[in-house]
Amino acid sequence: RGDKKGDHFELALKAIHQIENTDLLKKAKDEKTYANILVTALQASRKLKPHLTDQTTLEQDKKMFRVKAFGYDHVPDITIDNDGTAIEIKLIDSPDDIRDCIGQALIYRFSYRFAIMVMVDITKERLFVESLRSKDSKEAKMLRELCDELNIMSVIGPGFNR
Repeated sequence: RGDKKGDHFELALKAIHQIENTDLLKKAKDEKTYANILVTALQASRKLKPHLTDQTTLEQDKKMFRVKAFGYDHVPDITIDNDGTAIEIKLIDSPDDIRDCIGQALIYRFSYRFAIMVMVDITKERLFVESLRSKDSKEAKMLRELCDELNIMSVIGPGFNR
């Protein structure tokens, strides 16, 4: 459990604010397109821009800090500093997608102080978003515990339905 104070925490909060104010309903065909949308939104902040690294170009990908865990390299979609915050973007279309995103965030916490899961619900019925409507739902409680205990924060919203 890390401290929720200091520069890294302030940058993570700023990133969450920028992401929450980004229209995830834009027509995007895949996670890479959503990543590009979010990178543009995050770079709009003068405070965040100098701290960002993303996978949009091969040159930047080489600079990405790789987390070695369980015999594999894991690379987040976007980072804020090399040990600050890992941002993972996941299109949610099945239960496997939810498990993958949470698992990736847990792995990023090996090396980053904070992880932000950006979960974009692309199910036809908005099942994932609906499961979180009640703040007392077991799903909402679990996400709060991930934040409180493990510094894994979540931004969840409906995305473009293909």
